[in-house]
Amino acid sequence: MKVKCHGLLGANVYTVVSGSKKDGEYEEFDTELYNEIIALLQARGYIVKDIYLQFSERFECNEYDVINFEKFKKEGERKAQEVYSKANTERFRID
Repeated sequence: MKVKCHGLLGANVYTVVSGSKKDGEYEEFDTELYNEIIALLQARGYIVKDIYLQFSERFECNEYDVINFEKFKKEGERKAQEVYSKANTERFRID
């Protein structure tokens, strides 16, 4: 017997942007990222009904926040490159 399961996928996110730019925190959450997230989940068998991003707070960050953000961003870029490289790797068998 198969069953259909429904649930929520949660993620607590933050970003660092210029404080003078209204809604700057949403700039990088574009259609391309939206589609990539959906594709990754669907490839694992999760049907995605909707994805949204909503920030509820804005506050001034200190120097440590900025340094930490840059560190995590670089690490994320490296990991994303590994995922993209894995997807673009072709394998050949030579007999």
